[in-house]
Amino acid sequence: SNGDLERLGILVRNYFGGPNKASPNLSMETILRNFGIPVRLRDMRERAALVAQDQKGRFRTAVILGTQLKPHEQRFYLAHLLGHYILHFQPKIATGDITMKGMKEEQDYAPRLMGKIVGISEIERAADDFAVALLMPKGMFTKAIESPFSSS
Repeated sequence: SNGDLERLGILVRNYFGGPNKASPNLSMETILRNFGIPVRLRDMRERAALVAQDQKGRFRTAVILGTQLKPHEQRFYLAHLLGHYILHFQPKIATGDITMKGMKEEQDYAPRLMGKIVGISEIERAADDFAVALLMPKGMFTKAIESPFSSS
């Protein structure tokens, strides 16, 4: 549920976010580095890729970003791919259900129709929802929009 993803996003922020874990401008590179996942920039057609592969029984995971992405797109894709890693890859790696896996993100942000995401799978929606919860938790968002209007 979205409430569970919100709690997961806050936990990831608190445990892996480093000294700026409470900042609205969270460093996704810090979080991924603290997860042990290197981030590389490459000139490629895809926007981003998550690579998790078994090398003689040990998993090596990396995130590769296309150089064409703007900084805010990079942050979102990094959070989105971390969502895939936590929600979809890590449980299968832990149980030995997969031995090699990778994922490419080629499409733009999910198109919306009357507030609903259209043409997107549940797996992609969960990764998007996790990214939103990580980058802008509800409590932080609420505080940010209410603070300029507070009468105190």
